[in-house]
Amino acid sequence: MSAASREERSGPPGSFAKRVLVTGGAGFIASHVIVSLVEDYPDYMIVNLDKLDYCASLKNLEPVSNKQNYKFIQIFHLSVPLSLRTSMFMVLMFW
Repeated sequence: MSAASREERSGPPGSFAKRVLVTGGAGFIASHVIVSLVEDYPDYMIVNLDKLDYCASLKNLEPVSNKQNYKFIQIFHLSVPLSLRTSMFMVLMFW
């Protein structure tokens, strides 16, 4: 990846090259995957969808919580938010 493409994007969220949806992203393994993705691919939008069950923790995600290419969405049941239903994502599931 070239240095220019690794710079932080300052455009709107729709300007990202790819979007990655990670389910269960507050778990131990998935949270470390998310941190790596956010830091290594600043031109990808990483969306973390988690219900924050007993084994989940947002502490491991603190290094990326304010990054422009990262978004956390807490769900309270297993239906997907409407805003995500119409978007195209690469999906990584950690359930």
